[in-house]
Amino acid sequence: MCDKPATMRPLAAIAFMSSSAPSDLPVSAFPTVVSVVRIADGTSRTWHIRPEEDWLLLRRWNEMRERGHGEDLPELLASGLPADIVALNLLEIADAVDLVAEEESSAAEWLALLARAADVPAVPVHSALLLLQRIAGTGGTVTAAVRAAETIRGDGALADARRLAETFRILSRVSGHTF
Repeated sequence: MCDKPATMRPLAAIAFMSSSAPSDLPVSAFPTVVSVVRIADGTSRTWHIRPEEDWLLLRRWNEMRERGHGEDLPELLASGLPADIVALNLLEIADAVDLVAEEESSAAEWLALLARAADVPAVPVHSALLLLQRIAGTGGTVTAAVRAAETIRGDGALADARRLAETFRILSRVSGHTF
């Protein structure tokens, strides 16, 4: 059985939904939903994020995205949590776990954007793929785990974070590595 390195803390998968199409650069979008799923036990949290005024001026809202994901800008403005509150919640979670993301660069951009809204340090995020490859190697094991996790249906940040967490749990069973 392979123990996790002494420096590795428990992991949680993080995923975002954004205001623009996936093909847009993260710097032209803003986060609208963020979900975190602890890999060890599957507990999760999701926040719908009220856009900051400057985000609406400098970044893009894609109405096609709205229709495809049911995210409504007026509803986010009315009932989304302020970005600074979301940032503080994520900072609290990051005190206990290391965050991993499938799309590390986008997650890092949106975590930095949230951190600026709260005037706090950005929560660090790690590449899930690099960590998975380090644990399982570059062979078909990671691919098989990803395919098996795709049985988790759903759309949006929570479903994405659950699939990533399940990928880690599957590899944990195969490799004996604990997260």
